[in-house]
Amino acid sequence: MHAELAARAAEVGRLRRAVDDAAKLLAGTGDDAEVRSRARERLARESE
Repeated sequence: MHAELAARAAEVGRLRRAVDDAAKLLAGTGDDAEVRSRARERLARESE
């Protein structure tokens, strides 16, 4: 039970960061190169 909740909490955290990064890109704020780099890293991890 605890492991499942921890896994879900981790997924929620990843999704929140992805949404935050997407919002920054759409708004044109933040360091675009850094945001894109994190997005590429996230996609690579999720596709493993």
